[in-house]
Amino acid sequence: MFSNVILSLLLLFPFFAGLVTLSIPSGSKGTIKSFALYVSLMNFIISLIMYSKFENVDGFQFINNIPWNTNLGISYKIGVDGISLFLVMITTFFIPVAILSTWNVIKEKEKMFYSCILFLETFLLGSTLSMDMFLFYTFWELMLIPMFFMVGVWSESKKIYITAKFFVFTMIGSLGMLFSLLYVYQLHYKQTGIYTFDMLELYNTNISPTMGPILFLLFLLAFAVKAPLFPFHTWLPDTYTDAPVSATIVLSSVMAKIGVYGIIRFVIPLFPVAFSQYSNLLMTLAAIGIIYGGLIAIVQKDMKRLIAYSSISHLGYIILGVFAFNLQALQGSIFQMVNHALSTGALFLLVAFLESRIKTRKIENMGGLMTLMPGLGLIFMLAMFSSVGLPGLNGFVGEFLIFLGVFGKNPVFSVLATTGIIISAIYMLWSFQRIMFGKLNTNLKVEFKSLRASELMVLIPISALIIILGVYPQPFLNKIEPSVSKYIDFVNLKRINNQEIASLSHK
Repeated sequence: MFSNVILSLLLLFPFFAGLVTLSIPSGSKGTIKSFALYVSLMNFIISLIMYSKFENVDGFQFINNIPWNTNLGISYKIGVDGISLFLVMITTFFIPVAILSTWNVIKEKEKMFYSCILFLETFLLGSTLSMDMFLFYTFWELMLIPMFFMVGVWSESKKIYITAKFFVFTMIGSLGMLFSLLYVYQLHYKQTGIYTFDMLELYNTNISPTMGPILFLLFLLAFAVKAPLFPFHTWLPDTYTDAPVSATIVLSSVMAKIGVYGIIRFVIPLFPVAFSQYSNLLMTLAAIGIIYGGLIAIVQKDMKRLIAYSSISHLGYIILGVFAFNLQALQGSIFQMVNHALSTGALFLLVAFLESRIKTRKIENMGGLMTLMPGLGLIFMLAMFSSVGLPGLNGFVGEFLIFLGVFGKNPVFSVLATTGIIISAIYMLWSFQRIMFGKLNTNLKVEFKSLRASELMVLIPISALIIILGVYPQPFLNKIEPSVSKYIDFVNLKRINNQEIASLSHK
C-alpha cells in the first residue's frame, strides 16, 4: 500500500509543509528554519525508502494515475524509472543541503525564503516524476517562481539585472515548448481521435518531416537554456555568482540536470528523426561548451565565478553523452548528473564557507589557507579532484563511460572532450595551489577556522558519496541500465518507422 502512494507523498509533503511555514510567526526564526530542515530531511528519508524498493528493471514504477480532466486528456500521472530515479535522489538530497548552507546567512524574510525552498522541492520533483505532459509543463513553469524570488530578493548585487535575465531566458524557451506541445497534442488527436497529454501515448505520434525539425528546435530551446547548452548559457555566470549559495546549489546541482532530463525524456523520443539529423551539430555545440567554459574559467579572479564557468564546461560532457545516444554514453551522462551535482555542489559550498571566514572570493587575496584551515582544505581538495575526474572518485566513472560512448559515435568529439579534461585540470589545480598553498595573505582575518557543525553535516555526506560512487559504482549503474537500454531501443525503432512512413508518403 505504501508503495502506491510513496511518490505522491514525496511530491506533496514539502508543498504542504511550505504552506505551514508561511503560518509560523515571523519572530520564530529558529523554529522556521528548523521546521524546513526537518521536513526536507524527512522527504529525503522517504526517497531512500523509495530507492530501496526500486527494482532493477525497465519501465516506470510506483505509478499513480488519477484522471483530472477527461475531456482534455489531462491526468495526475507520476512514476519513476531508471532515467529519473537519481534526479529524484539528488533533489531530495540537496534541498536539506541548501537549507543548511544558509543556516547562518539568511537573516531577513526567513519565512518567505524557507517556504520558497520547500515549494521549489515540490516543483522540481513534479518536473522529474510527471508522466503527463500538461502536468510536467505546469511544474516546469511553477519552479521558476520560487527560484525567481530566491535569486531576486537574496542576491548579493545586481538583483534586478540577473533576475530579469534569468526570467527572460527561461520564459522565451518555455513559450517555444508550449507551442510544440500543443501542436503534438492536436496532431495526436487527428491521428487517433483521442485527446491526451499522456507522455507515453504522445511518444507514438507521427510527425511530418516538415514540422518535425521546427517542433524539435522549439522544444529543445526550453531545455537548452536551462541545461545550459552553449550558446544559451549567458544567464548562468552572473546568476550563479550573485545568487545566494542555496539558490546556486539548487540551480547547479538540480535544476540544470532537469534541463538535460527534459531533452532525454521528451525531445529525443518525440522527434527522433529530427534528433538524428541535428545530432552532430548538437554534439559540436556541446564540445564547444566544454572547451569554452574551461578556457574562460582559467582567467577568472572570483572563485565562485570560476566554478560557474567550470559548471558550463562539465555540463557539456553530460550533454555530449546524451547526443551521442548509445548505451554507454547515455548511461554515463545520467550517472554524471549525480557526480556533477556532488562535486559542483561541494565546491560552491566550500567557497561560501571560505567567504564567510575571510570575507572575499578573490583568488588573488587568498593564499596559504591550508595552514589556517586544514579540514576545509582537504575536503576542497577532494571536491576538486572529483571535478577533474581523478580515478577512484565519482567523476571518473561517468566521464569514462561518456568518452567510451562518444568515441564509438565519433572519435573527433571524444578527442575534443579529452582536451576539456586537460583544461579542467589546469584551472582547478592552479586555483587550488594559489588558494591553499600560495603565499599567506597576512591581511586576512579568519573569524572561524574550524568547520561548524552545520557545515560538517553537509560536507561529510557529500564527501562520502564522492568516494563511494567512485570506488563501487556498479549498484547505481545497474539501476540505470535497464531503462536506458529499453529507451534507446524504442527511440531507434520509432526513428526507423517514421523514416519509412515519410519515404512512403513521398512515393
